[in-house]
Amino acid sequence: MKSKFVVFAFLIVNIYIYFNREEYDQNFINWDASGYYLYLPATIIYHDLNKLEFYPRVNHTYVYNPVDDYGLHTQPNGNKLNKYAIGTSVFQLPFFLTARLYCMYDKTYPDDGYSAPFRRLHAFSTIIWVFIGLLILGAFLRQYFSDGVTALTLMCIGFGTNVYYATVFSPGGSSHPYSFAMFALVLYSSARWCATSKGKYIYWLAIALGLITITRPINIIVGLVPLLWMVGDAASLRERLALLAASKWKIAIGLVLFVMVLFIQLSYWKYITGHWVYYSYEGEYFNFLKPRIWKGLFGWRKGWFIYTPMAFISFLGFTFLWKRDKKMAIAPIAFFIPFTYVVFSWYQWWYGGSFSCRPMTEALPVVAVGLAAFIEYVASQRQAAVKIAFWVAASFCIVLNMFQSYQYALGIINCDSMTYGYYKAVFGKTKVALPELEPLLLKYGQDD
Repeated sequence: MKSKFVVFAFLIVNIYIYFNREEYDQNFINWDASGYYLYLPATIIYHDLNKLEFYPRVNHTYVYNPVDDYGLHTQPNGNKLNKYAIGTSVFQLPFFLTARLYCMYDKTYPDDGYSAPFRRLHAFSTIIWVFIGLLILGAFLRQYFSDGVTALTLMCIGFGTNVYYATVFSPGGSSHPYSFAMFALVLYSSARWCATSKGKYIYWLAIALGLITITRPINIIVGLVPLLWMVGDAASLRERLALLAASKWKIAIGLVLFVMVLFIQLSYWKYITGHWVYYSYEGEYFNFLKPRIWKGLFGWRKGWFIYTPMAFISFLGFTFLWKRDKKMAIAPIAFFIPFTYVVFSWYQWWYGGSFSCRPMTEALPVVAVGLAAFIEYVASQRQAAVKIAFWVAASFCIVLNMFQSYQYALGIINCDSMTYGYYKAVFGKTKVALPELEPLLLKYGQDD
């Protein structure tokens, strides 16, 4: 199939670029990534999940965080709470264990959780999970679109969006690529459940939603998708309610599976703080009365539609999806509106150092439905000019995304302080005198 070929090509390109970069052995287990990963060495190697007494030594040797307690909050009982959700480490666990087995066999590298084999497989975990996510997304799209349309959609998502940067240039650096794979699984399982009413898809949904929640709790909003998938009028709503009623025992089992996954996070909070539910981001908050949606999507600092214009094209595709089948459009739109609102209600709406808007990465499988509808519409047109115009625009977005990801990796695109003047000054360049351009950047706290 063409669509599977595209996904494997994406995998090969990622592996080739990763292992042919001078920095391929770079330590990506730093900043936020160090917090997501910390559960694994703390539990399996050092047996010190509560005090984390080993961490200052590790930080001085490998991690390079500015302070030894970065992302940690000391509790009244003396325990140190890791503010980052535990889910990312669940995805990284098989790769961590593989690295440990290697280090136990080959004594060249210390079995300390941070030596070269651990770093490399930590990075490799992102590549594999995004690869799996694209395979699942392809399986979902082929249920509604041709293999050719699916292949082109996957090419645009894989190479034309910020999931490319997260996979190639910052592997293992955040939770979002793992959530990307689970969002694709939610879409696939929702579609299969609605089509077949088989219990196994409810169970897959429950596990996926559980992993999504313990990886990034606000992403539970994607739970709207299975509830509303292919619901577009009164008749389809009645059918969905009937399906829910007929599946009540299967749903009950699914809820048990969901809670079992959720218990991984809850038990950690209970162990460290004494509370089953605890807000770990102490001092950080959502400002729901002042969301920065326009800046988050179109601002020069980190706007998703500015630095990932393929996402904007995909968003426009919802118009064609609505015309094609309103029942397919409602669930993605119903998800996208509250998700965007919540994401850009975070007090630091630009989300620190990253290329484009990193928390929107996991939304790409949902947005891909609109992009597929757009591509299908273009393919159906007889006018060559329409096809040429679309593919010129799409090709430009792919090339721009890949090039600007490279610029970001070189430090030319600034991690969190971009302005229009700075963007214009560095556009299309691979070498610039950065100190001379610093006055064009935002100062911390501006534009917030």
